[in-house]
Amino acid sequence: MVTFVRNTGPTPQYLTVRSTDTQQGGTRLIVTEPSGLSKIHCFGGATALHKGTVDLQQELTSHGWTPITSNTVKPKRLARTCGG
Repeated sequence: MVTFVRNTGPTPQYLTVRSTDTQQGGTRLIVTEPSGLSKIHCFGGATALHKGTVDLQQELTSHGWTPITSNTVKPKRLARTCGG
């Protein structure tokens, strides 16, 4: 799991990214936003997972997010963007 922080206001915002394996042999990246909403990104193989992870990190850092090591965000809702 990786936690990102963004200091754009009076209070820092935190976002977490973690991975889980799927029953079909793929991997999910679960992004939990500061609001608690979780978004799931599914990848079928190692190459797709690597590309998706690199793309996600580039997107987050381009929007002011910086990776840190502690986890302080708990998901409240789940928004599925892939099957099963």
